[in-house]
Amino acid sequence: MASTLTVSARNVDASLDAAADKRQMELAVSDMLVNAYDWITEAVKATNTDPLQAKSMRAYVYTIEEATKQRDLSKSIQLDAQEMARRADYALGKAIRDGQANGTVTSTGTQIKRGNQHKSGEQLDKAFSTSKKISAYGLFPSGDAKTQAYEMVDNASPEEFDTILAEAHAEGNLSRANVSRKAKSLHTEPVDEVIDVDPATGEIREPHCPKRTVEIFNTIIAGATPSLSVLSLIDWNQIPSGQAVEWHAQLSEAIKSLQSLNKRLSKVMK
Repeated sequence: MASTLTVSARNVDASLDAAADKRQMELAVSDMLVNAYDWITEAVKATNTDPLQAKSMRAYVYTIEEATKQRDLSKSIQLDAQEMARRADYALGKAIRDGQANGTVTSTGTQIKRGNQHKSGEQLDKAFSTSKKISAYGLFPSGDAKTQAYEMVDNASPEEFDTILAEAHAEGNLSRANVSRKAKSLHTEPVDEVIDVDPATGEIREPHCPKRTVEIFNTIIAGATPSLSVLSLIDWNQIPSGQAVEWHAQLSEAIKSLQSLNKRLSKVMK
């Protein structure tokens, strides 16, 4: 189970108000996002995460995301916050799905009988209010938010979701609708390949890759390949042990995402 949640959405503005300038605000946001990432990663790995805590984490991350926009922080930090909001959507959706599977969360829409009356939705959840089950009703603030989060969880494994987020981040479009669409597309039927033959020579011509896809991969590859000149500037002896542990964990997650992306490329090559 994920560790007990110790953050609160109410503390976000207070922390940013205490910052002296935008640079300090962005450092504060970065710290918040790292803490959120650690908790969400642990929550997604587990199968018994408390949906109520996942709901609180989602509210916390969404508050951070909104604050980065309201305070006009850098595009980079806004994207980082938006990515964390998608991770929070996924974590809450998975916590609910896991709970429904193990019987600790009610499934909205299931009908029960009370005398001669059938109840569903909100009435059903009220009927469970005295039991030990958590109601799925109201854990998401809207129907669209719930539907899109379920689409992410139901169609993408955690590893596949990391790859989707990497693609969406490179596109600069981490909207909930775009991420859920990418998750659903993992299971669409492949389109029959159209063979392009050069009428003059009869040779099969290599199909053109869409420009946007080329730009996405160029961005991912450039970001994943630090130059030797930059690496040579690192003073390894001056890195504190705690910082090394944090960076090692973050790089390990990034490497996993890249490995998942590479596996999908290998399938295309066959």
